[in-house]
Amino acid sequence: MRRWASRILLEVTSVCVERLQGISEADAEAEGVNFLRHVPDADETLTAPQLYQCLWDSLNAAHGYGWDVNPWVWVVEFRRVTP
Repeated sequence: MRRWASRILLEVTSVCVERLQGISEADAEAEGVNFLRHVPDADETLTAPQLYQCLWDSLNAAHGYGWDVNPWVWVVEFRRVTP
């Protein structure tokens, strides 16, 4: 996409590879799992990584990449650049 057509500009600040189950509390929260705390019948005692595990399995387990497989994942960090 041409820059003039984009609404935001992101700068990649870090790229690495790690195992899925190595996600930290802060990283899981950065993935946006806190919305799951407000789902009806949600277990309020789950940590952010446990909530991320539930989300991950709901999206990927049927394709053979469930939490228990502990696949390698790309971790891409970025920041928003103000024009």
